[in-house]
Amino acid sequence: MLIHGAVANKCEAFIKVLNPGNGYAAEPGVYLDTSGVSLTEWEAHSLTVDITAGMVGWPLQFGYSSTGGNYAPTSVLYDNMVVSQDTIPEPEPEPVATDLFVSEYGEGPSGTASWGKYLEIANFTGADVSLDGYLLAGITNGGDAYEKFVSFTAGTTLADGEVWVIGRAENGDGSPESLYGQIDQVNGDITHNGDDAWHLVAGTSDSYTLVDAAIGDAGDDPGSYFSACGDGETRDSSWVRKATVSAGADSWATSAGTDAATCQWTIVSQSADALDYSTVGNHTFAPSAE
Repeated sequence: MLIHGAVANKCEAFIKVLNPGNGYAAEPGVYLDTSGVSLTEWEAHSLTVDITAGMVGWPLQFGYSSTGGNYAPTSVLYDNMVVSQDTIPEPEPEPVATDLFVSEYGEGPSGTASWGKYLEIANFTGADVSLDGYLLAGITNGGDAYEKFVSFTAGTTLADGEVWVIGRAENGDGSPESLYGQIDQVNGDITHNGDDAWHLVAGTSDSYTLVDAAIGDAGDDPGSYFSACGDGETRDSSWVRKATVSAGADSWATSAGTDAATCQWTIVSQSADALDYSTVGNHTFAPSAE
């Protein structure tokens, strides 16, 4: 803003953003003024105003006012006025999982018969995934190799952000609705006890790739249960994958960790008189930023 013909004192230049929804009044906090600009100061002086998203389309007013009543510029030249937009960084992409993974495992306590056994598979890959290409691979009592492969319901597509629960519970078998109501696929091959392992694999029973060494391992029979998270047991409990986990484990050692901080699970002990299945059928996915 260039000011000509100053008579005395200084001129206070201003920029106003006028709110059409409020009688074109200057928006509070947006009116910008200076302590005064003299005839010789204009070259080193500039005014700026930040326009927020809600002000797009509002008129701007540029001008001057006298500081002493006897200042009468003969002309005002507006020069080098530029409307610019700050560079807004692109939002960070939503984190995604590298593949499907086992998000929950349950082995019911005494009194729950076989209906307390289930596994939950989660998809947070950012895309829908067909379950036709995946199998649950089971090892009984610490066997040396996978002994059974359990397929999912043919033609099932798991949407991004959804889970699939496979288990034994059905309406009428004594199980609570909080469990049987979340079972997507009833399968009689889900027969594990605490010393049995379950892994998620991709491919066929003849040719597969390990996706998630979620529960247990091959080798010596661990006894009644596998241990994890320091003092957790794979019997009489529900295991919920921590929200920060974004990929299946490459080994049982990775899944189990050595204590509560390094393991991939939150373990909830279950008793027949106080069953809690509130986490079945849903999963929180919030991996840590890298």
